[in-house]
Amino acid sequence: MEPAHSSFGSSAAAVRVLHIDDDPTLTALVGRRLAAYGIEIDALNDERRWEENLATGAYRVVLLDIDMPYRDGLQVLRDLKRYDGTIQVIMLTGIVRTHLILEALRDGAEYCFFKPLEDLEPLAQAIMSTSKRVDHWREAVRFARSELDKLQSKPELAPALAT
Repeated sequence: MEPAHSSFGSSAAAVRVLHIDDDPTLTALVGRRLAAYGIEIDALNDERRWEENLATGAYRVVLLDIDMPYRDGLQVLRDLKRYDGTIQVIMLTGIVRTHLILEALRDGAEYCFFKPLEDLEPLAQAIMSTSKRVDHWREAVRFARSELDKLQSKPELAPALAT
């Protein structure tokens, strides 16, 4: 059951998610239902085109199916993580096999949800949680770079920074 209004706070900007699934009806339905939580879904129904979409979309979270016609979702997961390790991937699949779920988690998926979803609130919470984690990581990297730049500008520290 979706909320009448977003329970995740209206002051925050909407989270954009790339949903990779070969079923356009499903991606449209999930997009409409997650909009109630302030989550904006961009559907990608051809798993071979993930890289061009990721490069232009500024996504922090990807929803990913496992069983797709051109590329296995687990291989797409591995490729996504190699492309950008900070991208958080949530599996949304109709395949309920323990070994595949364990493989997805081992390869970097944050959560696994199974179709059909009756209640999207747990998925919405997972998306918001992983999105915040990416924000934190990116802020930590910006801070570390800033601190490193400060240290590198001090000539007396140059020998210590070289090791």
